[in-house]
Amino acid sequence: MDIAKVEQLGDNLEKARKQFDSWASEQVGAQELLKQQHAKSVGDLSRSIDELKERETEAKKEQADFNRKLENQKQELEDLRAGISRLGLRKQTLPEKKEQLAEAIRSVKDETHVQRKDLDAATREMNTALASFNSTIELYEKYLGLKFEVQEESLKFIFTDIDPSDRERAFTFCLRFDGEVCRVFDCQPPLGNTSNMTTSMGNRRELSGLVLAMRKLFVDLARQ
Repeated sequence: MDIAKVEQLGDNLEKARKQFDSWASEQVGAQELLKQQHAKSVGDLSRSIDELKERETEAKKEQADFNRKLENQKQELEDLRAGISRLGLRKQTLPEKKEQLAEAIRSVKDETHVQRKDLDAATREMNTALASFNSTIELYEKYLGLKFEVQEESLKFIFTDIDPSDRERAFTFCLRFDGEVCRVFDCQPPLGNTSNMTTSMGNRRELSGLVLAMRKLFVDLARQ
């Protein structure tokens, strides 16, 4: 065999091996790059999927919030319609209520007028009774030596010129107003049971009779 050819064949084989190694290295690098790109793509895709899931969750939450707001708005609208309906009913009954109120006002005015007339009549009656009482008092003071003291809840009668041994000695009793009736109490000096002795404030004759009767009791007591 020709040595030159063998050497040439060896060189060719070495070149072929180097080319193969270079190609293999390039292929391995390309495969590694593809793996890295694939891993990156898978990671990006996974993150994108997670983001989509988060967006889907947020979208569902926003949709639920929107649905709740929509239901609330629907309820508010129904309430508003019901309120408008009630206002319509009130508007329909307003004239009737207005007339009822006017009638009530007229009734109060009429009742007030009647009460005012009754009050005026009672005032006139009281003034008449007071005038009669004052006239009686003047007579008592003039002819019987009688004086009066107006107390918080009663009227005190004070007699003098009863006891022959002491003309200035005071004999007293009180009249307590019990409705339309006056009752005798607190006699000084004591006269015994006088609780049944009463008079009508507006009856001048009864009052005069009571005062004279009390004076007679004091006169009899002074003579004992």
